[in-house]
Amino acid sequence: MANDIEIEIDFDLMYVDRHATIILEAYRLKQRIDLLGLRVSGISYRTGESMKPLPRINCRNKRQDFIILKPRPPDSRADRRALVMLFLALGKICEIHASNVDVFYGDRGQKPSISSKHKRGTLQRKFEKSLNNETLLSQIGARFKELHYDNLTDIENDLLKLTVNNRISEDVAVQYCQSTGISHEDLHNAFIGLQFGKSISQEEMPRGLELPPVPFAEHMEKIEDLFEDLDSEHDKSQKFRMHVFICANKRPPESSRGCCAAKNSLAILTRLKRAARAEGLEDVRVNKAGCLDNCESGPSCVVYPEGIWYTLPDDDDGLKAVLEHLKGGEPASDYLIGD
Repeated sequence: MANDIEIEIDFDLMYVDRHATIILEAYRLKQRIDLLGLRVSGISYRTGESMKPLPRINCRNKRQDFIILKPRPPDSRADRRALVMLFLALGKICEIHASNVDVFYGDRGQKPSISSKHKRGTLQRKFEKSLNNETLLSQIGARFKELHYDNLTDIENDLLKLTVNNRISEDVAVQYCQSTGISHEDLHNAFIGLQFGKSISQEEMPRGLELPPVPFAEHMEKIEDLFEDLDSEHDKSQKFRMHVFICANKRPPESSRGCCAAKNSLAILTRLKRAARAEGLEDVRVNKAGCLDNCESGPSCVVYPEGIWYTLPDDDDGLKAVLEHLKGGEPASDYLIGD
């Protein structure tokens, strides 16, 4: 049975009269498919006045399971034409046999202007000239072969590429885990590492790679929600001795109360999660929470069922004291909130 994965394509970056933009997006798409451990086996998208099928990229994973990647259907005529051209480019750079590339675009009431099976129109002939320009392809493709951050782990390098332009979803995360054999918790830790890694800035990004169009911290909130869902699915049948809720609320910088997110609460959460896992505390769940209404004392944390509140320390010795409490010891008195 096929597994379907939605995959994002950035139509705003593609212009049908600037062929390099289409080819560049095709390389970006291929890079994400490769990172997911998939191999393209076929491509189809036929659009016209009486045809409205969904675009699809047929893939196989290492176990030869059949995976279908489904881009969002284009909303406009220009985007439909760009997607057909993108699929032609993807077929070319993935070296897909022509019989497995089935694309068609026809303007209203006219002969097809782009088709993999019929007579080519002028637009397609011009585009194929660019696709057959080996110098152009090698120049664009080289940007994706060189993208590697020496001071990041392999997983962090992969995820940095996957998150570009918000191209990450629960399905993509799950497929990446299945292909690489890592746990979703390790994946989550890598995301947090990216967020707080001092090396990640627009000026220091590898050539050809851009940060997401939204602030990275805002993007990380979506990532946090995604992994909360994955955690919930994973832990449905598990009973916990302790639940640790750490505030990750974010307020505007001018707020008089401040906020825990600005006090490094997400990074502390990740360190505490890692420490709890290293100690084998499988019956302790460390969670992100919304505002816990202790902003002035943040980064705030509450441990249930005891109802003990902490101002979480941002140093190793302090976190060790909190960890001792989670292991069954006495509360870390130096960091308690209130009496």
